[in-house]
Amino acid sequence: MPADDRNRLWLKRYRPATDNLWTGFPGGTGGARVILEPDGTVAATITLPDGLFLADIRGDRLAGVTRDQLEVERVVVYEISKP
Repeated sequence: MPADDRNRLWLKRYRPATDNLWTGFPGGTGGARVILEPDGTVAATITLPDGLFLADIRGDRLAGVTRDQLEVERVVVYEISKP
């Protein structure tokens, strides 16, 4: 379960088809996340691109790993923008 540098949890609803050890990305990829403050209140919701394995969250950026059509992995970094 990923946490950011502010100790907030990034929770994802479990999807058996994509969120298991057999997919190679334990913890799941992509999809909607609910961000919880340390006291349990909801800070925000965010939707990550499909196929993105979330690796690290710091400040206003998140880093992850994706795979292309040939299953080649690459690291990507996204900026988190507030509406």
